[in-house]
Amino acid sequence: MPSPAGDLLGELAASQRLERRPWGSMLWLDAPGHDVTVKHLRVAAGERTSRQRHVYKDELLVIIGGGGFVEAGAETYHAGAVRIWPGTVHRVTGPLEYLEVSTYDDGADTVRLEDDYDR
Repeated sequence: MPSPAGDLLGELAASQRLERRPWGSMLWLDAPGHDVTVKHLRVAAGERTSRQRHVYKDELLVIIGGGGFVEAGAETYHAGAVRIWPGTVHRVTGPLEYLEVSTYDDGADTVRLEDDYDR
């Protein structure tokens, strides 16, 4: 019997895409019908993501490994799971590998406050 969780997994599996970024890579698994996006991100050594915030997007970052860190608000995290509430200023510095589970991400909700790559 189909279940909502099974539908979600099917939608995630059907919509994979790998994106190269100046700081590393990101494998997206989208499920807009369930308002969720899962990403596997790798930030290379000496690189970092934008210092950014989101108006609506709610994130959970699960650190897998590496010597880098996540800055969220006034806190710095090297391990574990980090909740990034909407409006929280955050940035990831590599080397770091992590999973991001968030409300659906169409890329339009990112407000870059600082960026090493002039985006």
